[in-house]
Amino acid sequence: MIRHFRFAPGLRLSLFAALFLPVLLGLGAWQWQRAEEKAALEATLEARLERPPRPLDLEAGATPPDLTRVRFEGRILADRQVLRDNRTHEGRVGYEVYAPVVPVLTIPGEPPPAVLVNFGWVEAPPRRDELPEADLPTTPVIITGIVDAGREQGPTFGEVAEAGRWPLRVQQIRIDSLQEPLGVRLQSAPVVADPASPGVRAYNWNPVRMGSGTHRGYAFQWWGLALVLAAGWLFASLERRPPSPGDGTGRNR
Repeated sequence: MIRHFRFAPGLRLSLFAALFLPVLLGLGAWQWQRAEEKAALEATLEARLERPPRPLDLEAGATPPDLTRVRFEGRILADRQVLRDNRTHEGRVGYEVYAPVVPVLTIPGEPPPAVLVNFGWVEAPPRRDELPEADLPTTPVIITGIVDAGREQGPTFGEVAEAGRWPLRVQQIRIDSLQEPLGVRLQSAPVVADPASPGVRAYNWNPVRMGSGTHRGYAFQWWGLALVLAAGWLFASLERRPPSPGDGTGRNR
């Protein structure tokens, strides 16, 4: 017996599909856009890391563009360390160690701004009220690194914890709010020191936490769910019905 189908979409299922199908398609498009942005960032980072570091001319008062490799000489203020909280490395919780570096003066006049330098990661002590303190050199050193403008800074709740105690523990690196407790004028963007620079701890810097390939994978997942929803709605809307007596089936020959 041949069954016939009639397209009869149900109201509730149609409303459900009409509501969520654009949402799924939009989420996929958003993830694809994020993938394109991350791909551009990855290409920029790769190209700039291949270039030799440029001298950081702090006396000119201009900050180099984000992700620019730089080189400068200065003295680390090792007694004014800043610990960025909740930073992980190889599955362990710890801090990123920052300290201001005062550039060596080349000409008389007003001193240039200091550079807040990321010296890498240290593991957190067992007790929350204990803070690690990195052993940083106090003699003039040459720092090479990359400018990091902080593209993925999240919201901050209580910028500096335990103010007046060194090292300072912070949730995010905010140059404006750190200048007063550090007692120095800072360049507008921190510099992440290269692994070979003096004083660097475990190097954990990665400006692309989620790569373009991951975002594309998420985009295909959302679009796949949209396809499943559309196919499910279409299948559920097909109503099977038996053949009518006049359709020529089921007769004795």
